[in-house]
Amino acid sequence: MVCGIIAEYNPMHNGHLYHLKESLKISGAKNCICVISGNFVQRGEPAICSKYARVRAALALGIDIVIELPVFYATSSAQGFARAAVKILADCGIVDSICFGSELGDVSILSDIAQILTDEPREFKEKLHEGLGFGLSFAKSRAIALSEINPKFAEVINKPNNILAVEYLAAIAEFNLNLKVFAVKRKLVDYHSNEFAEGFASASGIRKRIFDNGLEGLRDVMPEESFGLLETEYKRGAINHINNFSHILHYILKTTPKKARSEIADITEGLENRIERAASEHFQISNILENIASKRYAKTTLARGILHTILGITKQEMKYYENSGYPQYIRVLGFRRESIDLVKKMTHEAKIPVITNLQTVDKAERADWLSDSAKAMLARDIWLSEFYWLGLRAKGVLVEGELSSPVIL
Repeated sequence: MVCGIIAEYNPMHNGHLYHLKESLKISGAKNCICVISGNFVQRGEPAICSKYARVRAALALGIDIVIELPVFYATSSAQGFARAAVKILADCGIVDSICFGSELGDVSILSDIAQILTDEPREFKEKLHEGLGFGLSFAKSRAIALSEINPKFAEVINKPNNILAVEYLAAIAEFNLNLKVFAVKRKLVDYHSNEFAEGFASASGIRKRIFDNGLEGLRDVMPEESFGLLETEYKRGAINHINNFSHILHYILKTTPKKARSEIADITEGLENRIERAASEHFQISNILENIASKRYAKTTLARGILHTILGITKQEMKYYENSGYPQYIRVLGFRRESIDLVKKMTHEAKIPVITNLQTVDKAERADWLSDSAKAMLARDIWLSEFYWLGLRAKGVLVEGELSSPVIL
């Protein structure tokens, strides 16, 4: 039995370790495969430390195989993120179940909500359009529509992990996947909480603590292995922040025509103009985001729009990869030495190509191994992963190149 987990580990903390242990326990699985966001994450930010450090933490704490979620999905909406991650796990060919964390921990209610999102009954669509007509964001309009259909949904759909859980379930239903589903109830600390409680903290709370006070108090809320890796990155100056890309954003705003910026993913309804106006008064991206956030534009959506502007990811490009069938390959970032047989089995059973060595991808004998869309996705993913280091190179940080970094054991 193999259980699948979807995570960012940004960074990996005690709550993540609890989720991993509970996932193996309730699923009855002996092994676990994790799909992890790469150098950029769903909140529209660079990961606080590189994917390589986060992969090492995951492997040290018991994950058997770590697979990278391509940047086009790692920085997508909850729906795009969930669909791509679930599809990769299913395409591994050896995953029997998916276990996710949620504030609720009750699969039945989450499944009821997912069914409404999948079927889109008339009442739901009418209420959704009504909210959008009032100028509310899509996420807010959808939450209100669901709560009006069933009041018990109100509290559920407003929690970040519940939202992702619903999207995972909707993706499983949409793709008609034969996967068992399990949920682990989030323990003690909420997703956005800055509180530390009984050895637990949220990843966002940990990140805030790092930016405000360094590593003070983090040893108590992180596994020893994960904290040690974070400490190493911190000491060498490899902690990243969206503000490290502020100068790049300003360069783009000064040199790129508005029409081209309007075609960027998550830039809608003249948002490129609002960003430009805010940037004329503020330099740091964090201040620009604070200036333009509103009831229509959720801060996370805005952050993704700005990140996609920096990375040059367009709506057309996002649509192309969505229409191509979501991820076109399985890129293994790392695995435990004792799990080599599991890697071999996945390579044999997988429905899409499994990449364990980038150096062999372009060899002549494998010319037809990847489709044209897969080659395009991989090339862009490699380039954008390298982009992560631009904010740190000026500080003299030693970077880990994509092509020169072997799979982590």
